[in-house]
Amino acid sequence: GHEPSTYHGTLHYGGAWPKNKHTGKSYTLPSGTFADDFHVFSIIWEKGKITWLIDGKPWQTQQKWFSEKGPFPAPFDQRFHLVLNLAVGGKWPGNPDAKTKFPAKMLVDYVRVYQLAGK
Repeated sequence: GHEPSTYHGTLHYGGAWPKNKHTGKSYTLPSGTFADDFHVFSIIWEKGKITWLIDGKPWQTQQKWFSEKGPFPAPFDQRFHLVLNLAVGGKWPGNPDAKTKFPAKMLVDYVRVYQLAGK
């Protein structure tokens, strides 16, 4: 689609849509697209912060956010969910164009969730 070299990492929190909030950033590969090779996407959740990594390299850390529940530990006092999304069309990221390759595929080798030793 419009951004085959860009990955978005976003926290969604607060109330139910449309009263929710979100904060995040995007990461763009220095060359090529994410379809060129497999990549390892990681998230490390520690007390008071969440860090995103691509291929073992940190690219974003969030330590500040607003939550309807108030001060810390919000949003860490709520259940978390992972969303793996290959968005093609719609309000975000926008409609396909002549550069969009079809069929669009997201190949996932594995998803692992575990607690770090000593945490």
